[in-house]
Amino acid sequence: MPFSELVDPVTKKLRSGEELGKILLSKGVDPSDEVEKKLMCGTGVTAAVIESALQLAGFGGRKKIYDGSWT
Repeated sequence: MPFSELVDPVTKKLRSGEELGKILLSKGVDPSDEVEKKLMCGTGVTAAVIESALQLAGFGGRKKIYDGSWT
């Protein structure tokens, strides 16, 4: 998922937790604590933004960032 979907286009800040939750759910992300979330991208930057969005949205579960996993 492009992190730009998680950012307000005017302020360039992450959207509210409620908005983020709706976006993440629409992408099929499971909010439960039982599901581990694996986040990856080219350098880890986008994965870190998505991890922050998961936190703000209140999505539980263990999260792993695989930095530089595509390079």
